[in-house]
Amino acid sequence: MVLRDSIYLFLALAVATETLSNPVDPCQTPNGQKGTCVPLQDCPNLHSHFEKGTIDPKIKTYVQRSHCGFVGHDPKVCCPSATPPAKSLLASSHLLPNRTICGMYTDNRIIGGEKTGLDEFPWMALLQYKIGTSAKIDLKAGFAKGYFADNGNLVFECGGSLINKRYVLTAAHCLLPELVKVRLGEYNTETNPDCVSNSLGTDCAPPVQDFGVEEQIVYRSYDSEDSDHYHDIGLIRLDRDVEYSDFITPICLPLETEDVYKSYVGKQLTVAGWGITERDVKSTIKLKVNVPVMELPECARKYKDLLNLNLALDSGQICAGGVKGKDSCRADSGGPLMHLKLEKRRESNFYVVGVVSFGPTPCGQKNLPGVYTKVSKYVTWIVENLKP
Repeated sequence: MVLRDSIYLFLALAVATETLSNPVDPCQTPNGQKGTCVPLQDCPNLHSHFEKGTIDPKIKTYVQRSHCGFVGHDPKVCCPSATPPAKSLLASSHLLPNRTICGMYTDNRIIGGEKTGLDEFPWMALLQYKIGTSAKIDLKAGFAKGYFADNGNLVFECGGSLINKRYVLTAAHCLLPELVKVRLGEYNTETNPDCVSNSLGTDCAPPVQDFGVEEQIVYRSYDSEDSDHYHDIGLIRLDRDVEYSDFITPICLPLETEDVYKSYVGKQLTVAGWGITERDVKSTIKLKVNVPVMELPECARKYKDLLNLNLALDSGQICAGGVKGKDSCRADSGGPLMHLKLEKRRESNFYVVGVVSFGPTPCGQKNLPGVYTKVSKYVTWIVENLKP
């Protein structure tokens, strides 16, 4: 928080009013170099100076002169194009699956409508919590509550995404002492094994697999009392390795340098989960829906105008949805916001670009999108926290 406050203080001296700029605006640095207007934390050669404790007065002045706008309340600076704002992590971790394994796109078993296919999104995880008669799990997010019970006092309350053989990506607000199990390979929570029938016959998946929780890792700057839900991201280390199959595989992480800059505004992304249906009951079958991405300033205005909430959304978040009866209702807190990257010369892959963080209550209101943590802003942290 001290770092964030000091950055604002320096930039407040440089500008009298808040200005907005597009995510990839070209600009010119104080030294006359060509650059791109990006959030300060996305420009390592400038941001690194704020992590050293004491800052050279010349650097302060240079950063002030580099100011080029805001994303929400996040200051943006003109970052020299010659210096890549982020290093590709593609080859930095042998613990992550390659593109021949992760995020594989399958559409051969889709039933239709908003139901998913039996083997669709095989990285989807369900998080199971143990609650007693006096215990209450408060997940803070405004997404669908009242999730179904599995047996006795075990309930599913959040979702997640398998990213390798040992780790599940989820929201920080889902990481609680009551979390006891992670389920993979689920489709219909009322049947095990799961089967679907069509004109070609019956297709069945293997039984679901339940894993224990060895470790919960919350992002270091996450604050559960923060009304803007910054840094709502975390990892779960499972108690044993996952064996991949057609029904359990990991999703890809956005590891390319260019992924940090992508805003996805105007694009249709996909959310999936066991969310609330049109009848306002929890779905027992995995659902999916496409959601449009909205500009952050517009998203904040919607929350202000319709709910009288003052959100200070930043570049570590994505707004998507706003379609009545859909979007957040279909997802589980901690579940993935997905982008299908189509490739001409090889298989297409799904990437987890967002983690379900929060949304309006009740969910699925017209013009009120859900808010997701932007995964590309945290991939370095994710990779650094993976262990064999």
